[in-house]
Amino acid sequence: MVFNKKRIEEILEGHWVNEPSESWQVNNVVASYAQAREDYRYQRQSLFIAIDNDTWNTHIKNTDDWSDTHNTILHALPYISGIIVKTPIPQLNKDIPQFVVQDTYEALNKLAHTSYDMSDATLIATVGTNNRGIYTVNALFEELLLKNKNQIVIKKKEHVSLNMLTALASASEHTEYIISNASNRALISNPQQFDKYIPDIAIISSIEETKNQTIDNNVELYTQLLENMFVDSTVILDSDSNDFEKIYSKIKRLKLNKITYGIIPNSDVFIMRNKQLGEYEQIKANVLGENSDFQTKLTGLDNLRYILSVLATLKILHIPLYRVVNYLKDFIPLKDRQQAIQYNTFSGDIYNIVDSDALPTIEGMVDSFSMLHKQRIISNGRTIAIIGGISGLTKENEESQYQVLAEEILQADIDLVIGFGEKMSYCLKHLPEIKVLGVYTSVNQLAQVTAAILKNEDNILIKGNDSSKEWSLLQDLIIKYAAQPIEFLNIKDVMPPSEGYGAATFNMKTGRKVAQYGNQYVTQNQGAGNLLIIHRVLNLLFAKKLHRSQTFTPDNEAITASRLKNAVPLEKNDEVTLEHLLSAAIISDAPNALIMLANSVLGSSENSLKMVKSMVNALGINSSIAENITGEPVEGRLQKLTLGNLFMIGNLLFTNYPAVRDILSLSSYTFKNSTYRTRSNLYDYGLITHGLFYGVNDSIGIVRSKINGEIYITVALGARSAFHRDAMIYQTLSKIMNSDIQKTKLENIRKIRKSTYRINLLGDTYFGDSYVKRTNDESLNNFLTHRTPSHSFKEIRPLLEEADFNICMLESPIFNIENTYLEQRLKDVRYSNEKNTPEILKQEDINLVSLASPHIMDSDEEGLNRTLELLEAYDIYSIGAGNKQINAEKPFVIYVNNQRYMIFNAHFYQSDNYYLFNRYAIGNESGIACLNPFIYERMSIAKREDETTKIIVIAHWGVKTQTKENDIRQRILAQRLSKAGADIIIGHGGRNMKGIEQINQTTVLYDIGVSIFNSDDDTRETIQHPYSLIPQVNVSPNHTIELKLYPIYTNNHATLWQPRFVDKREFNHCYTLLKKFGTLPNVSMQHDKQYYFSISL
Repeated sequence: MVFNKKRIEEILEGHWVNEPSESWQVNNVVASYAQAREDYRYQRQSLFIAIDNDTWNTHIKNTDDWSDTHNTILHALPYISGIIVKTPIPQLNKDIPQFVVQDTYEALNKLAHTSYDMSDATLIATVGTNNRGIYTVNALFEELLLKNKNQIVIKKKEHVSLNMLTALASASEHTEYIISNASNRALISNPQQFDKYIPDIAIISSIEETKNQTIDNNVELYTQLLENMFVDSTVILDSDSNDFEKIYSKIKRLKLNKITYGIIPNSDVFIMRNKQLGEYEQIKANVLGENSDFQTKLTGLDNLRYILSVLATLKILHIPLYRVVNYLKDFIPLKDRQQAIQYNTFSGDIYNIVDSDALPTIEGMVDSFSMLHKQRIISNGRTIAIIGGISGLTKENEESQYQVLAEEILQADIDLVIGFGEKMSYCLKHLPEIKVLGVYTSVNQLAQVTAAILKNEDNILIKGNDSSKEWSLLQDLIIKYAAQPIEFLNIKDVMPPSEGYGAATFNMKTGRKVAQYGNQYVTQNQGAGNLLIIHRVLNLLFAKKLHRSQTFTPDNEAITASRLKNAVPLEKNDEVTLEHLLSAAIISDAPNALIMLANSVLGSSENSLKMVKSMVNALGINSSIAENITGEPVEGRLQKLTLGNLFMIGNLLFTNYPAVRDILSLSSYTFKNSTYRTRSNLYDYGLITHGLFYGVNDSIGIVRSKINGEIYITVALGARSAFHRDAMIYQTLSKIMNSDIQKTKLENIRKIRKSTYRINLLGDTYFGDSYVKRTNDESLNNFLTHRTPSHSFKEIRPLLEEADFNICMLESPIFNIENTYLEQRLKDVRYSNEKNTPEILKQEDINLVSLASPHIMDSDEEGLNRTLELLEAYDIYSIGAGNKQINAEKPFVIYVNNQRYMIFNAHFYQSDNYYLFNRYAIGNESGIACLNPFIYERMSIAKREDETTKIIVIAHWGVKTQTKENDIRQRILAQRLSKAGADIIIGHGGRNMKGIEQINQTTVLYDIGVSIFNSDDDTRETIQHPYSLIPQVNVSPNHTIELKLYPIYTNNHATLWQPRFVDKREFNHCYTLLKKFGTLPNVSMQHDKQYYFSISL
């Protein structure tokens, strides 16, 4: 029926949000995204009626499989012309009219009733307990009637409780037949629709016991439907059914035309003869006295009965059987039907999404796999199955059934499998690695990954036991992302709210600045209210107006602030001592502790803020730094905290007498059985006696030092991390201590070449010495005790021998003694054989070792010193660690035909590796290099000195289990390194290869994985792919660079700890994985002696 603006206003009570024009109209009504998309294929203008959960539950009984369809409207926009909603959709395009009503189900009902009253269409209801039977009967009606040029309406994609209503509302004056699914589920959940809209013909295709209904219950259900039918309406029954007599006896009294069908001749419609002719069955049937001959691909007695019920219906509708039976020959059974919809990617490739109605049981999965396989025959592309779990499992048989599913996937020869939900790991670990793409718990991420890997003519199946609205949107999201250009995460760098960074040291007595580092005019958009609150409380303590053991109860504001970063746990009836509050405010920068100091100790936030403002005025400093009591940034207000401001406040704080000043020297405290430490190691280095640290990213520091009898205050602003802040403070204090950190000599080599100069970079390297005592893996133990590490190099050795320079990323100190003390806290503490390790490295042509791994410090400073000593003894260069910061951060330099190539190495900042385990080199302290602005500055200076310099950064920033947070952190660091001048970034640390990106001039390999790593990790159990990369930088004599990436297979249990180059199938799988992670379009697939990816820089 056609609905325009006027007619909708006449039928329904409501109002327009986006009012349509007078010419606007729709000719179709839908209640789901799937049906909207289906009808759009037939050029119908659809009115989408959204139903929320409350409305649904008001009208529909005994069903819990509904999700508010208001949430799917935005996804349905390409397929609809208007909507009826309960809640307006504010972000909807204004071209799409919205009509708002109180009850959208009732609105659908009224539209259906309007059409029903005006239509002469015959309403046919297919009834039964067997869904496949109902689907087959309806599919037969659809195909035969449409081919016979009849006008029909059928809603295959709607919920069973709504399909009749949307079909009725969509019927026009030309509609002859409306086909409705009246399964027992529909009769139970929405019986009232069958009281209003009476079928003219009811076909009962099956009477069986169901999960919640006995046969007698279902007989009663069907009887109620038939009792409502008009006199002389028709009911068509399966006389072969075991329970035929039960229902027939119930309806015998009804004045209905009763027609029976079955295989045996005592039915009104029956099979006279059938025989197999090739792929067809040749059938002769008697249909109400008319003999009918036809051929069909439908096999089995049930399917023949479904055909008989349809022919009986067509006969009583006076449709010539001799004509329609010819169409049966071309009818494709549902299980063989090509139910795929074709789509295009942004680049123009075609892909197909296979539509399977099978249930997500093992049997349903097998049927769906068969459909997917048949689709591959049609399109000749890859088959991709996205599986979201199996229905009908119990905990007892769960894992074994997922293994059965894996066997069915192998049998179906599906090319790629993607799992949704953690339980799919049970299945994927039993599949060959080249078939597995991964397991996801985010539908959005899963959709992006699927879109990223699509190739021309790919075929996708989506099947899973997940009723969530997110899962239901997966197909739409894949279509959406595939139609867009592939993009990397668009990450905005989160920097402290400052312009630059800097530190300064002042003589406390004279107030004169005596040392400095960085930008001395730096301002930070944060305040100092927290410092002045602490100062006021310390004064009251000194005056004995407060005492440390005094207790206070948190108010609602403090309790609410307990959810904020750095907060300590506070609850309603806590009694918190003043000492604990001060400790939390000074050491942890706890916002809720500061709020309690202001509200509970000093009276109120308002009074405390007034006090802070008056102190700022008295000091004669910028009043903007007194906008709140926590020192946090204030939205919409610009604060300008300077180094000078900080010094003046520090002068106040550190002038206090020792009676209270000692609180400012605390570096830890215990509260509620948890111990909190200050986020700084400056106390341990003996550089400071007192300090306060706070700010976004731990960017602000104010400390007191006593050097050669003089008192100094050092302040820092704009730091990128706690490490960077402390490094700036260390730098300025070193100048006072006459231990200024001097320049260091760079190691370098010079080569003049007429041919290509090749540099190989091996990922994480560890020979596994510490696992001998620790592993329960007998295979690994046997390998480690009976073979030397040189065995592991066998397959990749030729690549190393042919190169000019080889670098590996060492993951352990070369030190015989294990750190049993550290093993009390950490699980994977490593050590290496002092004789074998350097000998093997030298023997395998390793020229340079990168050391910026936390494991290098597993044996503390002693292990690091021994490592550096042994590498030097074996004439192996090293970068990424040293006896002081400047040495750890220095690059290694290679000159090729007078072109400078600088190689830096550092580990990304992790707070635990700094102030818990003291692993980073800072100032004159030994350790590994931490990725920080000191390195960025060094790179920028090198580029300014010679803009043709090429900079390679080996960034140890990977983690074993990659998360979105780590993805974001890596991209931020890559942006910073690119800005500093990096040309190539080689990421590692995550055990497996990851994606490739171009940021400005910088090529970023986010992770190259491992090389020789003799551990007991099992990539099959964790569903991690077993591939790593060996990058090879090829420098031509004219200084052009080709980056070759050689994939290697690193599943230790499969290779017996001897990684090898990939074969062709694995190479293709690697390429798919690189696309999954996000990879440059200009990466080409090549082959010399081995397969490799090529990037021209």
